[in-house]
Amino acid sequence: MVGDIRNIIVIQSLSDKEKKTGKILYDDIIKRHIDYLQSENLKMTREFHEVLDKKSFVEILHFYGINSQYMNGGIVIHLEMHGSEDKDGLILCDNSFISWEEIVDLLRIININTKNNLYITMATCFGRYMFKGVSDKKKSPYSGYISASKKVIVDEIMDDFTMIYETLIANGNLVHSYLELDKKGSNFFYMDSETTFEKNFEAFKNNPNFRKQVLDSANETVKKRFGEIVDCEMSNYIYDAGLKQIYLQQKQNFLF
Repeated sequence: MVGDIRNIIVIQSLSDKEKKTGKILYDDIIKRHIDYLQSENLKMTREFHEVLDKKSFVEILHFYGINSQYMNGGIVIHLEMHGSEDKDGLILCDNSFISWEEIVDLLRIININTKNNLYITMATCFGRYMFKGVSDKKKSPYSGYISASKKVIVDEIMDDFTMIYETLIANGNLVHSYLELDKKGSNFFYMDSETTFEKNFEAFKNNPNFRKQVLDSANETVKKRFGEIVDCEMSNYIYDAGLKQIYLQQKQNFLF
């Protein structure tokens, strides 16, 4: 079932001057609830990682890229670090930067290994913009993710993710847990892989160069075959047909 989770991984990269919200969430909620309160039929694995820089963050994701094929059930990776003010990636505790494109390339391996059962929760500012790093020409790097589109503060991170993970450990499903959070209102939102595809394809379609590329290619083909240039009506037909074909092909490539 979509959203069913059997493995929780927390990755934190916060400076010593900051409240270690990821470790608190892991120790007080995730570890304690799994070990002492969770029913045996839902029993989950749990891991915590403190990363100090981009290199160690990449190594952890590489590790799960290799080992996810041996992990049973859905995986949720919870990220506790800062989002870039430019909305183009994440900032590690040593101020090193990793782009969305780099992150999703690492996540994609895990998602493929788990057959589209990777989920991400992000206690970061501007985490919602991760979808901009996704390529429609490759498989989706996640089934879905929970994130914020703006700046978030420590108190709401602690309150909202405490609720999400308490509910998740009790019911076993991340989507259901998010819906419970959504009832009370939150700055964190859920986005699935299909919505990611639609958003990115819309941006792709609206690129002013896209229509020109489709029509130039069609004109070249028609001219070679028939020695003619297509008229305006035929151009519109060719464009619509080409757009539909590209949409279906990219969607097939992207989704599982």
